[in-house]
Amino acid sequence: SRSGSKKDSAPRGVQAYLLRRAMAPRSPRRPRLAVTAALASLAAAPAARAFRGGEGVLARDQCHVQGGPDKFRDAKEFWKKHGGESWYKRGASWWEKNSEASEHGVLNGFEALGPGDIAASAKFLQEAQAKRRGHETKLALDAGAGIGRITKHLLSTVYDKVDLLEGSQRMLDEAPKYLGDQSGHLGHMFQRELRAFVPPEDQVNHYDTIWVQWVVIYLTDDDFVQFLKACARALKPGGIIVIKENVLFEHNGPQHLLPGGGGGGSSAYDGSVTRSPKLMEDIFKDAGLKIDLERAQAPWPDTMLPVTMWSLVPCQP
Repeated sequence: SRSGSKKDSAPRGVQAYLLRRAMAPRSPRRPRLAVTAALASLAAAPAARAFRGGEGVLARDQCHVQGGPDKFRDAKEFWKKHGGESWYKRGASWWEKNSEASEHGVLNGFEALGPGDIAASAKFLQEAQAKRRGHETKLALDAGAGIGRITKHLLSTVYDKVDLLEGSQRMLDEAPKYLGDQSGHLGHMFQRELRAFVPPEDQVNHYDTIWVQWVVIYLTDDDFVQFLKACARALKPGGIIVIKENVLFEHNGPQHLLPGGGGGGSSAYDGSVTRSPKLMEDIFKDAGLKIDLERAQAPWPDTMLPVTMWSLVPCQP
């Protein structure tokens, strides 16, 4: 898991778990992080309904909903211009240069938000499991695992074994030591980028839960769809895919995608994006998944972009 976003100061989070790189505070190490006009408008907008859907179960059938071809034109145009290998090099370069392999590093110095994050995730996971008949607790996958923060504090307390999927070998090397007493729950560790995740034949219908937190900000929309399709193939019957991620405010108007580091123009993009809730839902639909449960992260500082948790299941069981 990595980081999140501040709405009222220069942004840029770091790992793919918590406070998203597009919005961490300024520091001498991040000179190019000016506050963008988009962020300024977020700061000016009221935060009253920053948390979307936090009051109830929002299961709905997206499998037969048709979206308009131009609905997400801004996102499509963005990726047409900025996607590709150069996008991923930006993200990988920033991450390797700026984040140490520690809880402080993966949370970009916001460790104080960790306990509330885990408590809300634990409650959400319990609810999501209860909705799935036949759900087991034998094996989970922590995707974009970093050093294994989610595995240590949550998944290892629920599942017998947890596999880690992480693009940085440096982070994986630290994981067994970091897990400490929970290391007995550690399964396999895969050094692989999310966009390269393809479950082998012996891992089809393999996982009870795949947890993906603060990391899909680094994927292009097309690769995000393909990653979710791969996760669906790796899921057991009765299993769930959990996405936990920062989203744009609903009152942010027609904008569906905000690149991180954009205050300095396209040359300053840091390889991460924050998406609107509607764009996230469209990506889930394109991957053949439907929302089984949705909640907002709470408590959460109203000076940061909201965080939403989704439990996704395949449209075709």
